[in-house]
Amino acid sequence: MEVHRDDKWKFFGSDRLVKLVPLDKGITLGIWKNCCMMTLTILDEAQRPFWCVSSPVTLLLVRCPLMEESYSSEQFLMRYCDAKGEVKMNFVWMQGLQQYFLIGTQIRISMDKLSKHFRERESRGY
Repeated sequence: MEVHRDDKWKFFGSDRLVKLVPLDKGITLGIWKNCCMMTLTILDEAQRPFWCVSSPVTLLLVRCPLMEESYSSEQFLMRYCDAKGEVKMNFVWMQGLQQYFLIGTQIRISMDKLSKHFRERESRGY
């Protein structure tokens, strides 16, 4: 299926980051600028899933680098947060490789999530 960028593209939102184009009857292609999918699984000490996340996230340009100032390329931040925890990842754009390189990760898990996990683990006799 070939997609042509012409007057069929419709922009949505005040920031105009979402583009939609109808392909066939009932099929629409959507493109979100600066959006990607993050899938994360944190395992406990017994290698069982403890916290699983799969969510769309955005990659935002960091104006004042918070991490490693030894990188001369642009730095980006990816952030996810819900009631169970928060994930922040810092990337640097490697121009020569045309790839993002992970330079820092912060993971915070809520006390409620931790308490619940260890209570359930004890009740199962782990």
